[in-house]
Amino acid sequence: MGRVGWKSEVQCFRRQRCSLIDKAIWMHLLQPIRRWSLVVNGWLCLAIPSVVIAAPTLTVTSQGANGGGNLEWLVEVTPDPTLFSLTDLGLGSSLAVELAFEVSNTDLLSVSVNATDWPLDTAGENPFTGTVTTGVNLDLAGDTLYASLLSDFFTAGNPVEVLTLETSGSGCTSVAWGGHTIFGGTADEYETSLIAQNGQNFTGYQGTAGEPAGDFDEDCDVDGADLLEWQQGVGTSYDASDLADWHTNYGAKGPLQASISTVPEPATSCAVIAMVLTILVRRALVECRTEMRLYL
Repeated sequence: MGRVGWKSEVQCFRRQRCSLIDKAIWMHLLQPIRRWSLVVNGWLCLAIPSVVIAAPTLTVTSQGANGGGNLEWLVEVTPDPTLFSLTDLGLGSSLAVELAFEVSNTDLLSVSVNATDWPLDTAGENPFTGTVTTGVNLDLAGDTLYASLLSDFFTAGNPVEVLTLETSGSGCTSVAWGGHTIFGGTADEYETSLIAQNGQNFTGYQGTAGEPAGDFDEDCDVDGADLLEWQQGVGTSYDASDLADWHTNYGAKGPLQASISTVPEPATSCAVIAMVLTILVRRALVECRTEMRLYL
């Protein structure tokens, strides 16, 4: 898990008749959680910590049509300055990426690498082949791309170009990104991309750009056929929020989403901390009532 910053979500629990108990007994029962607790007007208020993770950002941006009438997609990574460290080169860090992309509705034609800022090819677990591959691997037949690269040393938290993808035509195109599965996984079963900064791995980068939300049959428009697709998949593939997207975009014909940025999800362990604190305070309340009966 990367460096974290804490912010608090306050939850309050009524002490009920425990105000009759000697304060020393009450605070003894709360000893495990006193760091995050405060008693106000007979209520126990618990500041449950949630976590803001310091992590680099992955951004995919449609650049529109080029001179040949084909679409171009810019892939950028933004380092997180809070993860920089002091080295012989100054304050900063290098990054490594394992990025997987899949194009649908049109064809993937080519890819160019920003070799100035990402000069080194590295080995990575290619989810499309199920093998370890090095550098950029472009599969034109399957419209997939996997890139495993190492960057130069960065000293600023500015977006840095990694790749530029070219897809055929200027119509509706869907570019999905993910990657990095357990080595040996089945080809095309990919989950997330991986970005490493300053020796820390971050996963959870996943998204799709290009087709309008609500286009469930992926034919670049939102119409009655998509509603039928939703009805057949509701409860498994779709939910009420997907239906809301269909209502909002009904009649849309594939407007490109200009820029999509993704960051990893907070680590599960942080959610566990909050859950444990909640359990502790509820246990303290139960013990408090028990102590009260003994005390009286």
